[in-house]
Amino acid sequence: YWAVFCGQLASVEVLLAAGASPFVPNAVGETSFLRAVSDAPQLLSRFIMACRHYVNAPTLFDGLTPLHLAAAIGAVASLQALLD
Repeated sequence: YWAVFCGQLASVEVLLAAGASPFVPNAVGETSFLRAVSDAPQLLSRFIMACRHYVNAPTLFDGLTPLHLAAAIGAVASLQALLD
C-alpha cells in the first residue's frame, strides 16, 4: 500500500515479483489496488495481470469495487484499464 501511495513504482515491482498481493487490505480496509485506481493508474495493468480474478472484488471495508471508485472520482484512465 505505502509503495503505491508514495509512487514508488520500482518498489511495487519488487514486491509483486516476490509474491505480494495488491489485494490485501491494510488496517482500515484499503488495498494497494484501490490506491492505484485513484493515485497510480499506470500500475493498474500490472496489478490486473498479476491477479485478474480479483479486479471486481468488493472491499471488506465498504463493499465498493475498484470500478465503483474509478467512476466516482472520474479516473478515466483507471476505468479504461479496468474495462479492458
